[in-house]
Amino acid sequence: MSKKMLVAYFSASGVTAKAAWKLSEAAGADLYEIKAVMDGQQIWIPSSVQLTGR
Repeated sequence: MSKKMLVAYFSASGVTAKAAWKLSEAAGADLYEIKAVMDGQQIWIPSSVQLTGR
């Protein structure tokens, strides 16, 4: 069984997004964007992301 790689990132301005994309391309990894959630006047950024393999 081969292992898969994932590059997960959060980018407010796009700089990290560009770096994450380049890294995922170079490594042959999947790319996942962690998005902020608006809740009225507050913005929540998930403190952890749980991923499960198949």
